[in-house]
Amino acid sequence: MTQHTVNRLVLFAMVLVFAVFAAAESIDNEQAPALPDGLQSYLEARISEANGSYREAMDAYERAVQQAPDVDEVRVAFASFLVDIGMAERAAQLLEGRQGLSDEGLRVRALALAQLSSRQSDLVEDAEAALRAAIEGATDDPNLLFALAQTLVNQGEVVEAEQIISGLREDRPSNPRLTEMHADLLRAAGRHDEAIALYIQCSDDGPAAASCRENLVSLLIELERPGEAGEAMLQWLGDMDLDSLMQAAALLWEGGRLQLSLETVQRVLAKAPDSPPALTLEAHLYSALGRHDEAIDRLQKLVKKSPEDLDLILALAWSLGRTGDMEKARRWLDRAWEQTQSDAGSKQAVRCALTAARLGPKRTLIAPLSGFSVTVLPSRVTSSCAVAGVALPSTFEPTCKRT
Repeated sequence: MTQHTVNRLVLFAMVLVFAVFAAAESIDNEQAPALPDGLQSYLEARISEANGSYREAMDAYERAVQQAPDVDEVRVAFASFLVDIGMAERAAQLLEGRQGLSDEGLRVRALALAQLSSRQSDLVEDAEAALRAAIEGATDDPNLLFALAQTLVNQGEVVEAEQIISGLREDRPSNPRLTEMHADLLRAAGRHDEAIALYIQCSDDGPAAASCRENLVSLLIELERPGEAGEAMLQWLGDMDLDSLMQAAALLWEGGRLQLSLETVQRVLAKAPDSPPALTLEAHLYSALGRHDEAIDRLQKLVKKSPEDLDLILALAWSLGRTGDMEKARRWLDRAWEQTQSDAGSKQAVRCALTAARLGPKRTLIAPLSGFSVTVLPSRVTSSCAVAGVALPSTFEPTCKRT
């Protein structure tokens, strides 16, 4: 039980005792004196709040404040209720300008300002000052500390915010929301490996799992670790998560984990055997894995359905060439070149020339290279070097280095 809850219960008990004594005195004197101003409305408000009747509680609190405008305890209780239900603006108004507030009053006012500052940036500094003042009287209040961390984040002060959340997590290591926030702060601070570890921790299950998984994948992609991102996705994807499985397969392919990528795309095909993206990726993976006979069978079927698809044509030419059928490979390269030769400097034309160059030293296979100058190739080829996953002949290897 938090100190905040204890304070509210003590106050409520004191009010009830006062009411009982007042009732007893009225019986003894055979009179019915009125309760102090606002007390009856205050009692009605507390009872309605405890019963979850928030509309009735709101009305009763309003009456109590009107009847006892100078009683801070009534204002603080009402403001605390308003903060709990997200009406921070009215809560702040209730306590604005009040001098000599108790620790509980300072706490409620600080939390109200913190809520408001998330929507009104001009209040951020006031909120921070109020929170720090309230924490002096309640150094272990998790709500105040959490609100201060959020306020610091809104000001870009992620280092101190991370330290606060780290401290809160020491006593709450299994709290998924705190774990996620801690991971977000570590990521913002550039401590990526620590952030990844926490995202993995909160990705298992619970209310934060979905956002933790999304953040884990996006961070790994941001760090140019697509293979790890794809493998992470497989930890939580089921066989019916077809779109996400395709994303994972593509990431695995990009990360060079070809066999696992193939296994993943085949999970998709088991449920959607006619999926064009899955069939296409499977064919490319067979080719990249050197399983060219299987690749050729699939690529030929795909090219019949999409005869202008340059990716498929080049992949088919590559696999045919790697199986030794250079004549057919040349015919498919010629077909690709017909589509691209009008713009010899285009990305598509470079890929056509690059595939021809990779297939070997035979002049008949690298005829398309005549359309390029030495100065064009290095700047254009770089982005295409990973297409087939096989090194160029030695004379072309320099063009495959990252720029």
